[in-house]
Amino acid sequence: MPGQEYVVRQADGLWQVWLGARLIGGRSTRLEAMNMADCFAQRSTIRGYQSRVVVIDPDDGSSVMLPAFGHGDRNSEKAPAERG
Repeated sequence: MPGQEYVVRQADGLWQVWLGARLIGGRSTRLEAMNMADCFAQRSTIRGYQSRVVVIDPDDGSSVMLPAFGHGDRNSEKAPAERG
């Protein structure tokens, strides 16, 4: 399964969301940018990508990686329960 990484970082007073080298959006607060990145990550699973969100701290450059989104192996999913 291909992977995507959405990076949230601050630049010029704006919290930006990046996918690779492409700026895909910006918000005025970190929380709004994280929500945007989270939404993109969840939507990308519909297209078959495993995605994660990385938030970079502007003060020290450290990063926090949020849990990845992605479809599980379709062959391992349980069959629907029978109605009886």
